[in-house]
Amino acid sequence: MRWIWLIAIVAFVYSQKDTTVLAPVVIEAQEHLSGKQLTPSMLRTMQPISAEEALMQLPGVQFVGDFGLSNRLNVGFRGAYPRRSEQITLLMDGIPIAPAPYLAPEAYYNPPIEIMQKVVCYKNGVELLEYGPQTTYGVLHYQTPPISNKPRTQISIHLGQNNYQRYHIRHSHAKEQYGVFFQGLYRRFNGFMENNFQEIGLFHAKAFWQIQENQRLELAYLLYGERSQASYSGLTPFVFQYQPKANPFDQDWFRARRYALKLHYAWNISPKLQWHITGYSYDFNRLWSRQEATVIPIAQAANYLGYRIQQPRYQFLKDLPQELGYVRVGVVEQGKEPSSSRNRYFQVLGIYQKLRWQWHKQHFIKAKIGYHKEQFRKEKLYNPNARIAYTGTFQANKFYTLDAIYGFIASVLSFQRLQITPALRTEWATFAQQDLLKQSQDTTLNPYKERKHYWIVLPGIFIRYRWLERSATLLESRLSIHRGYVPPTTSFGFLIPDTTWRLATNEAFDAPQRSWNIDWTFYHRWGVWQQEIAFFGKQLKNYYAAGYKERFIDPAVAYLYGIEITEQWDWQIQPQWRMQWWISATWIRSFIHEGILEDRLFFNAIFSDEQKQQVLERIYNNPQAYQIYIGDSLVTQPTLQAWEQYTTLRIDFQRLNRRLALPYVPSYQIHLAWSVQYKRWQWRLQFTLIGQQYTEFFNLEQETLDGAMGALPAYHFWNFAIRYLLPLKRYSIAFDFSIKNITNEIYRASRLHRAISGIVPGGFRFIYGGITWYWN
Repeated sequence: MRWIWLIAIVAFVYSQKDTTVLAPVVIEAQEHLSGKQLTPSMLRTMQPISAEEALMQLPGVQFVGDFGLSNRLNVGFRGAYPRRSEQITLLMDGIPIAPAPYLAPEAYYNPPIEIMQKVVCYKNGVELLEYGPQTTYGVLHYQTPPISNKPRTQISIHLGQNNYQRYHIRHSHAKEQYGVFFQGLYRRFNGFMENNFQEIGLFHAKAFWQIQENQRLELAYLLYGERSQASYSGLTPFVFQYQPKANPFDQDWFRARRYALKLHYAWNISPKLQWHITGYSYDFNRLWSRQEATVIPIAQAANYLGYRIQQPRYQFLKDLPQELGYVRVGVVEQGKEPSSSRNRYFQVLGIYQKLRWQWHKQHFIKAKIGYHKEQFRKEKLYNPNARIAYTGTFQANKFYTLDAIYGFIASVLSFQRLQITPALRTEWATFAQQDLLKQSQDTTLNPYKERKHYWIVLPGIFIRYRWLERSATLLESRLSIHRGYVPPTTSFGFLIPDTTWRLATNEAFDAPQRSWNIDWTFYHRWGVWQQEIAFFGKQLKNYYAAGYKERFIDPAVAYLYGIEITEQWDWQIQPQWRMQWWISATWIRSFIHEGILEDRLFFNAIFSDEQKQQVLERIYNNPQAYQIYIGDSLVTQPTLQAWEQYTTLRIDFQRLNRRLALPYVPSYQIHLAWSVQYKRWQWRLQFTLIGQQYTEFFNLEQETLDGAMGALPAYHFWNFAIRYLLPLKRYSIAFDFSIKNITNEIYRASRLHRAISGIVPGGFRFIYGGITWYWN
């Protein structure tokens, strides 16, 4: 860490030239440099029960449904694969929060939206290079409340259907030399479906010490725990139609624990130079025991399950027609139901520093350099004798490490109405895999045999021009062009090209997915009306991240492009009347231009004879692009009679006679919100419409009989919220009431895990309300 001390010494010498001191300035992204945000007033009015519900208001944000209240966030920006938000960078108060941002970025931890003051989404601009490592699609930045100058206390209690309980306390107070803030949250909920319980507890605290007028030290700590009944097994179409709340997997349990620590030092060396240094460390453990599942005809359920198993947990089958349809049940072997536990242990630490130098009255430079380290252990236990695998036989035990060094620099140049910001990010990472299970069986193995590394340079430029600027009128355009990348995770970075997953080119699996991103935005404000229109496009190269048992053996080239429109009207009709309209809409198109996909689960899904014939007809009509294999043998004349023997489907996208869309990219999304405020009352009505989206690369239209594949039909829902604020002498009280999904029209929200888990339902009506006390 010599470079840290070197910069400190240089900064100290420089500071002696000017004795003027300033209050500490946190180096954060400029508001005009792109990004949409959920403000404190929006979050209060919306009364969201999950981060996904809040984020869906913003344009360009797509999401997929999951069981629970988004404890495992599932969102993507502008075409990013939304499952577990693994292709966007997640931050909380400037610190990464993904379990392992490089090796395993799946968001199995997501901070509750209730503890946040503001949420900012960056989908273009310089911030995508400043906040890595995922720099192709966007950054989601959670921001907690600041430490207030005056004592402030908030206590809230919210109750709702299905034993929903939420208790939240927050306190903040600061003096000239020090300040403290803490908040605690407890939430439990019996879920929207059967056996869908969840319970979380969180404690978050931070403090600062004003060392001198121009120096400040900050400390933050977070403790999080979760216990949930979370299944990986969705519904078949037949069960979804008749019993959408059914879930017989009552012993699928998810447990998580997280500790996090942050230390931040800010030094305003002079009016023109600020230096900040931040260190962070967190530990996250996830234990998920799940029952093994299979799909059988409903007519065979009684014989397969037996009375002892069927009687307590499969009563819903009695209400279904027995001659039709399929059901997903636990695997039964010799009268027992086996299970497996997929456990993950993460340790992350890092340090970075920022410099901001105002070298000219209208120009400044900001730079960042940092080091990041990850350790990740992945276990899989199998227990053939119990439905919950607290113990069992190891089927996998791997250990991963990563070290990364990155740097960022941007120069903001302002010339009257024109602002130009060139930026550059460079990143070097080395990562290794150690198979502990194999090493326990063979001590001669090299523990770090599979070690890989990469180095990448990401340039970008941001241009803003203000055409018109007056007191109530503003018209400007913004252009953003940058190169981004997605790091190779443990799922893809250690795939060895061989006869099993052979590559058709010389490109290595461990090379990052790269992209070029362009965004051209027009914004204008005219009195009470604001409008923003963004045209965006992405070119993705070395695209190999597909799904479970699905790989691009020839890395693909994909394209995404679309339009985002945001409009807001804000009328102050009378001193006591205020009305707001909010509209956000997104149209997006995606397709794969070239690449070869190998899908080893396609034929595992249960197709009707009519669906099988439609699949074969598509293959007949474009034989250069589609290939079917039985093992390693190519089938030259596929037939319906031999369908059960097929094991692998290959798609050569360059030879297709039609373009296929990327999974989970709806063609359109529209969100409308109407808010009225009268005296102490506030009402909000919200409408959301989501277009059709495919769930796999074949773009199968019809749903398979097991619910594993097929397009998700378009759906919509309505939300309503009302709030009353009662100000008193020493405190004030707010009463909240909210109805989610007013019409209770249950829709297909997602397919939880490709070709395995089936339908995840959404759209259940939920009513809750609460009371909040504020002391200022």
